[in-house]
Amino acid sequence: MPMSEYVQSIRDRVGTDLLLLPAVTAVIRDGEQFLLARDASGLWSLIGGGVEPGEEPADAVVREIFEETGAHVQIIGIVGAYGGPPLAVEYPNGDRATYITTAYECRLLSPATPDLDEIVELGWFDRDAIPASARREWIDRVLADVPRTEPTVAASHASEPGVHIAVADALSEDDFDALQRLLPQLSSTATFDRARIEAMLRHDGTDLVVAREDGALVGMATLASFPLPTGARGHLDDVVVDETLRGRGIARALLEAVIELARTRRLRTLDLTSRPSRESAIPLYEAVGFERRDSLLMRYAGDLG
Repeated sequence: MPMSEYVQSIRDRVGTDLLLLPAVTAVIRDGEQFLLARDASGLWSLIGGGVEPGEEPADAVVREIFEETGAHVQIIGIVGAYGGPPLAVEYPNGDRATYITTAYECRLLSPATPDLDEIVELGWFDRDAIPASARREWIDRVLADVPRTEPTVAASHASEPGVHIAVADALSEDDFDALQRLLPQLSSTATFDRARIEAMLRHDGTDLVVAREDGALVGMATLASFPLPTGARGHLDDVVVDETLRGRGIARALLEAVIELARTRRLRTLDLTSRPSRESAIPLYEAVGFERRDSLLMRYAGDLG
């Protein structure tokens, strides 16, 4: 961490003596992948920095991320507070410090790029691959306290490097733009309504599963879950992949992710309907385990207001 004017003013008085300093750490995740930063030391770590006098820690973590990556984030919550010997540092000039850091789970709302000053490289790492990387080992304690998410297993369904599947509970402006492009590819009568999508994200019974390539939203599927007297049921809807990226296994990855999510929801059944005009999709549905049923689908044709 570069020295702030505040810390420099203390150093001017105490020299290289040990200082106890407050800090913040950003746990930026996308499912079970975490964004790490590499500095000039060659070691990977979580992004973070010092808290300025009078600054709220939550404001500090947002500021540090923006200063070091140019990205905006949404804070999800506090992971924990950390200190002790693993966070004690002696700098090349002899300055000694030990940090107490508050770690915040965050979600990216815009692209992140290294500032090439404090950070020379950014990279997404699968949780289980991080212990094998050249890293600052104190981050292991932080990541161990981050709960695994239900859609974590979905990441493994992506058929190509750079494609990641996860449940979305927040969307960036770029994501909404992508959905506006995707919906007409799903149905000629589909209309984009941002308020409707935001309401869906807040609804406990609906999950939006998205496919991303290099951070850009390129596909989606929805799972609606609902309890009935006969058991919890699920319905798969709105499966679509950008037409320029079809044939690469992304749709199958979305379907497999929804199926696994349905298992975590302990649903008794998972159904889908498919229009005759999408007959080409039937083999894919059957390949992941769906079967045709001898049943009559009916829809109320009256006005529901």
